[in-house]
Amino acid sequence: MASIRLERVSCDLAVGRASDVARTNTGSESASGSLPTEGLADSRVSGSRSRVLHDIDLTVESGECLTVLGPSGSGKTTLLRVIAGLERCAAGRIWLGEQSIESWSPARRRMALVFQETTLYPDWTVGDHLSRRAWRWPWGKWPWQGRRRGLLGGAETETDGSTVDTSAGASGESRLDLAGKTSGLERSAAAWSDPRRVAELLGLAELTNRKPHQLSGGERRRVALGRAVVREPAAFLFDEPFTGLDPALRWSLRRDVRRVLSETGATALLVTHDWREAACFPGRTAVLVRGRLRQVDRLEELRRRPADLSVAQLVRDEPLGLLAARWWPDSDEWAWSTDGVSSVAGCVPVWVAVEPRAWRVVPVDSPEARNRANGSHSVGDPGVSSVRLEAEVRDLYRYGASWATELGRLDGAGESVMAVRDEKPAWKLGDRVVLICERDRVMLFARDGDGRLLKAGRE
Repeated sequence: MASIRLERVSCDLAVGRASDVARTNTGSESASGSLPTEGLADSRVSGSRSRVLHDIDLTVESGECLTVLGPSGSGKTTLLRVIAGLERCAAGRIWLGEQSIESWSPARRRMALVFQETTLYPDWTVGDHLSRRAWRWPWGKWPWQGRRRGLLGGAETETDGSTVDTSAGASGESRLDLAGKTSGLERSAAAWSDPRRVAELLGLAELTNRKPHQLSGGERRRVALGRAVVREPAAFLFDEPFTGLDPALRWSLRRDVRRVLSETGATALLVTHDWREAACFPGRTAVLVRGRLRQVDRLEELRRRPADLSVAQLVRDEPLGLLAARWWPDSDEWAWSTDGVSSVAGCVPVWVAVEPRAWRVVPVDSPEARNRANGSHSVGDPGVSSVRLEAEVRDLYRYGASWATELGRLDGAGESVMAVRDEKPAWKLGDRVVLICERDRVMLFARDGDGRLLKAGRE
């Protein structure tokens, strides 16, 4: 497997998504290697164009599974389509190993793109989809140049009248010899290149004669995965392959994908909007927001030291509570702000970000609340171990197995935060309470510009 490198790659798409016509014609079929797409990716549409990807610099090492994390509309799918050759680069270069491929056709790039929506041929059986003979590259024969029936075994009649034996043990491209003197990784990769072994390993051995309409959603996803594997692609591109499945099927398919990538040593990009799915795969995570690459690092580091506020929000289940404050960098002191601007010399306007489960909520007349000073600079004084804020309960509801409370500031700023706890709260709507948080769990982000991180806290 070769590495993939993007150098300042940008992409423009037509406003109004007229290019979706080209996507329909090229996306679901050509990425699977079934149709020659030479020239289709160069199609033009009339009208203005909008930049979707901005100067993307990204390297996926050989054998690495890199996860691309981002919200809906951030350009994740477009990034995969640019790498696969289904969308045209407006600028920049794409490298596959040591070769520049931005001018190559999708078929020549040999990328296996596994879509969020499975794209199986309705009149093909599972065995037909998994047959290596059905997925030859342009320098071989295409499916319509020969029979598709019996592709996992028996004789096949080509259009030229010749007969090819593809049964088990035949000296064809599906032959598998695990007794040879090869490494464990090579033997595992060889197993995944044999259609029969792929059907067994993915639990499809009993389904080879079924057609797509006879399969469940999870079975169709596994067929799409197996179809991509037997082609022995240069790299795998996964476009949110687990979306829309129930939890049990998601776990099962994740296990299958991890197994494929581990045993084949494949290079892969997997895009998702769920940070927990990204955590299921080893390697780095790239965060893409509004078409710009924000940060590339291990997920643990993204949670501990996010580059900016958008990254911090994406790698958490619950929204961060953001409260306006002023920060004095020299003394590392900060104080709550109600005017939204910096009005004191030497201070910086910041967002104080606190995770909902980091707040401790106590009644305003409790001993713990009375023992906390509510001064200005003492709120964020380095010598004070915790911070304090008076608030009013605005909403209270079940949050999965926990309870969530929405609380509004009482100092005139009008902001609200959420506090989450496992036990049912004793307070009710309209009650006045005090929010308390350990100081080292607070993060500070710039209130202007891109919300860059100024001070990290612990989880």
